[in-house]
Amino acid sequence: MKNKIEKFISAVLVIFLICYCIDIKISAEPIVEYISDDQFILGSYQISSLIGNDQRLSFKEPDINSTNPLEYELFPNGSPKPDDIEQGKSRICYLLAALSSIVETHPELIKEAITDNGDGTVTVKIYDLNTAKIRLIKVQKTIPNLPRCCKILGKECLWVHMLIKGLIAVNLDQHACCKISPTKKYAAIENGAVAPALKMLTGRNVTEYKDFSIFKMGEEKLFNVIKEALRDKKILTCDFNHNRFVATIHGFLPLGCSDRGLVYGHCYSIVGAYEDSLGQKWIKVRNPWHGFSIFYDSLDNRCVEPNDNISEGYFSLKIKDFYKACGSLQVVDDTTLNPMRLFDKIKEKAYTVPSRLAIITLSFVLTEYGFAKLNSIKLDTNTRLLLYPLLSIATNLIFW
Repeated sequence: MKNKIEKFISAVLVIFLICYCIDIKISAEPIVEYISDDQFILGSYQISSLIGNDQRLSFKEPDINSTNPLEYELFPNGSPKPDDIEQGKSRICYLLAALSSIVETHPELIKEAITDNGDGTVTVKIYDLNTAKIRLIKVQKTIPNLPRCCKILGKECLWVHMLIKGLIAVNLDQHACCKISPTKKYAAIENGAVAPALKMLTGRNVTEYKDFSIFKMGEEKLFNVIKEALRDKKILTCDFNHNRFVATIHGFLPLGCSDRGLVYGHCYSIVGAYEDSLGQKWIKVRNPWHGFSIFYDSLDNRCVEPNDNISEGYFSLKIKDFYKACGSLQVVDDTTLNPMRLFDKIKEKAYTVPSRLAIITLSFVLTEYGFAKLNSIKLDTNTRLLLYPLLSIATNLIFW
């Protein structure tokens, strides 16, 4: 009897182990999530001002009679090209700068991320930032049917549209990296951050240098960091004038949204770092607008290139100008993407609107409390007026 029980228990354990291994294998395979066109909503801030809010999008199939093969073929040249990418009315410069940098260095990552199923659908591979696992999103092989003045992309590039659909379907907010709404809005990917976009598209970790890190580097070290990263065929992006306080320290305080060809709060792809015959160091970048580039005149003044067709968004910037204006620098590592840690999730969620309101309210309450305590101290009115804003700034900095 005892032997029979032992054999029965052993058999159960073996069956359990087999089932467990099968379950692991099955669960390791990503599930294909199908998102139909009728689930997408426009919701674009820029475009909505022209045609209204939250309108259901109509989509059209690629026009095979178009003179532009980008509109009906995924990769008409056999591989994606940076020239395929041109920003339209949607505020997705960070995403297009990321795509441009990826295509410049590792176009195979884009080809691997998009699969034409041959049945009018395309499967897009996106990496989930929370779990670092692959999510396969199947979308219809169609593009938004919008008026010419409201195009999301300057060039109706099919492969870029497919990636945009996949990112919207994943429903990850670029700032907070957490699910915000069950709706699939094009607005969900606007005004995002380039580092999360690079992670979702490449499945790799990203080293990000913010304004203070760049300030401490100095021109020489910054140039060497970029040059070595490009030598190792790493993907790089940047934005200009991310932090105006640091820009002031640099002696570079802008008066408008752009300054002689440099657009502030705008993302660029970095494609080169070199030294000319005179020993001057240059950083070559690409503007996803496919234009609005710069050149230096005979007096060494920075000027806007009037002809977009010549530059296609490419231009070289002297390292001194790049250093003064650069607000952040992103370098894609060779390491596999790590899941977000609990602290990172909490920190990222602090960027959501409810969290911001709660933090501002709490900092205001603490400021009032501190000011009430100061009232019990004998201070003159001018000192109190000076201390109140300092307390408010201090409490905000503590929480942020």
